[in-house]
Amino acid sequence: MLRNALNALTREIGFGFYAFMHLGPVNPFLASNYPDRWQKIYIETRYERLDPIVTRSRHQTQIFAWGAGLPVFEPTTEVRTLPRDRI
Repeated sequence: MLRNALNALTREIGFGFYAFMHLGPVNPFLASNYPDRWQKIYIETRYERLDPIVTRSRHQTQIFAWGAGLPVFEPTTEVRTLPRDRI
């Protein structure tokens, strides 16, 4: 039900993908429509430790925009050196 609602909302507002995560210490949860291959890579390599959007979300409760061309974050050296096929 949640995934259906997120899929519909994502399409309605003109986006292709969404990720909804709860990364608390108990029962982490991910709902996403990103390709299965990417989700598997993300989870197996624990990219949430590097993901600047996750980092910002942990410190801010207000909604924020992010994406190419938006000054949301300055990528770390570790993020900048990730293989391009993994991003």
